[in-house]
Amino acid sequence: METVQLYLQDVFASVVQPVKVLKDYQRVALHRHETKTVTFTITAEMLQFYNQQNQLTIEPGQFNVFVGSNSRDCLKTSFEFI
Repeated sequence: METVQLYLQDVFASVVQPVKVLKDYQRVALHRHETKTVTFTITAEMLQFYNQQNQLTIEPGQFNVFVGSNSRDCLKTSFEFI
């Protein structure tokens, strides 16, 4: 079994955020030398955080996406939420 993990980072949040936050994962059964495609859907709820007024919010801006078998060895991409 392999665990594929999805981490998100809000690059410019008004409140300091962790560098990477685990938002989803999938366990995948693999045979030796086998590969599989894993798909994650990033939802609005995954982009939310508590602002200074302790309200859940989503701020427009850049988000980094990390996918890998652990938090250190990841593929990285980014997108902008408008």
